[in-house]
Amino acid sequence: MATLIRDRSAIVQTAEGQFRIRPDTADEDPWRLTSDALTDVRDGAIHVATGATYGPVRVTVEEWTGPAPVDGECWDVICERSLNNLASEDPHFPSSSVWMGNINDSEPEVLVTDVVGHVRIRLHAVGRDLGRAHGDTTEPVERYLLQVWAEQATSEPAHIYGSDAVMIGRLGAGNLSVRHNETPGAGEPTLAPPSQPMVKDIKGKFSSESFPLWYPR
Repeated sequence: MATLIRDRSAIVQTAEGQFRIRPDTADEDPWRLTSDALTDVRDGAIHVATGATYGPVRVTVEEWTGPAPVDGECWDVICERSLNNLASEDPHFPSSSVWMGNINDSEPEVLVTDVVGHVRIRLHAVGRDLGRAHGDTTEPVERYLLQVWAEQATSEPAHIYGSDAVMIGRLGAGNLSVRHNETPGAGEPTLAPPSQPMVKDIKGKFSSESFPLWYPR
């Protein structure tokens, strides 16, 4: 059973309806063309979609020794995403960490983890619809939880639970979809999930039913 190593909370400033989780040295994400309920990937960094366009959100980070138990608090949306934090090859900057912060680099970044290699992040969100209704905020109305652990290899994105208006506005009826503007000349997407992610139902139990995963041909 996984155990909690440490946790921390911080206020992160959103900009243009998102904040960023980035490794010091990123590797290419094999699912970089897949958007999910909360995230998409650009240049090896995870961009988390927020309800508020600009303003503060509260983010808690938990580091675990292995796959964390699903948090029992009431969250609107839960999904999982992986990234690969490459070891530094610069002798002047030997550390390799994962950080979160503003996409415009206008605020100091906050440490997520020092794990080097494949990192799995389970992202939880609540209050995005309220943030969306406000547009710009001066006080946090959205909360996020990042549960982080090391994994042996990069895993596919997974939708664990829930939906909200922000997700529906981004993706429509689907829960994972391809951003066609990054696949010039690609054909229509095809429903071809390599495996079935687990989905938590409204009673908090897990079932083998899955949301669709969309991939380019």
